[in-house]
Amino acid sequence: MTTSANVIEYNIYDKDGKSVGYHRQNIMCMRCNDGLEKYVPASDFEIESYGYDEEEDLWEGDRQNLETWLSKNKPEITFKVFSIDDKVRVKRKGTGTVLEVHKGKWEHFYTVELDTKEILNEVKQGQVLNIM
Repeated sequence: MTTSANVIEYNIYDKDGKSVGYHRQNIMCMRCNDGLEKYVPASDFEIESYGYDEEEDLWEGDRQNLETWLSKNKPEITFKVFSIDDKVRVKRKGTGTVLEVHKGKWEHFYTVELDTKEILNEVKQGQVLNIM
């Protein structure tokens, strides 16, 4: 697999230290943690970053607990399509529950009831995130 100075690669390890997966993030894009939700419970896994600098020299980060890493590296976008009754986080609004799902021409949008009981209509896909 090739990479560049704009990409951070991550190896995922189980509690026995066995490599069980990977994740990658382009630092020029919004942070997306899609796929990491399958490592449950996150506290039983570790994540280790590595990549290449501008001179194409390999660098490696320290392993850290995946649950801790996720709490420090909140997603900024997701491509997951949510379903009715999913718990979600709406950017700059709070957490809530999906009441309705609508498929638009280019993206999905949602009706969400916030925990404060406020109803938000036509919430775009880019405004809704997983609760991890």
